[in-house]
Amino acid sequence: MIKLNFVTGAGLLLLAAGCTETRVVQSPYEAQLSQFLNQPESTAIASWGNPSVQTRLTNGGDALVWVVLDPTGTAACSTVLTADGSHTVRSYSYAGNGCHAPARTADVVSGERISQ
Repeated sequence: MIKLNFVTGAGLLLLAAGCTETRVVQSPYEAQLSQFLNQPESTAIASWGNPSVQTRLTNGGDALVWVVLDPTGTAACSTVLTADGSHTVRSYSYAGNGCHAPARTADVVSGERISQ
């Protein structure tokens, strides 16, 4: 209980001092991904190469998935760009360790390898 009260009190002091600005710090990878937002999905494909999987969504858009391998051949990162019906990227998500932009499919799993 004491820690909670201290944390709450410290938070109130910061608010009272005018420190209400919230800053979201993007990782370098998120900064790379955010460059694709509101751009045609073809921009991402031109930059990263063909996705491992491309799936049509019910809204007429696409989910483009790049699976990147680590040096041992294990999937290290999976990145999804979601585009709307006009094929404009509207969101992204990723999961894994050591996520980085693919080197023009050099380290991306092809769709054929995923389906095996």
